[in-house]
Amino acid sequence: MEKNYFLTHAQKAIWNVENFVPNTSINNIAAILRFKQEINFKLLEQAVNLVIKKTMPFESI
Repeated sequence: MEKNYFLTHAQKAIWNVENFVPNTSINNIAAILRFKQEINFKLLEQAVNLVIKKTMPFESI
């Protein structure tokens, strides 16, 4: 069974640019984060999973 989901305004903007100018890689954003202390990766994973659970567009991933 296929489900349909509404796009956010940001997702619509990316979709429109990608359709107007194909293969622009607009949805690939690179970043580097530097932390001054050790990272608790288990806690980070829990936080990311909570954001995914609470954010509707991520539910389909």
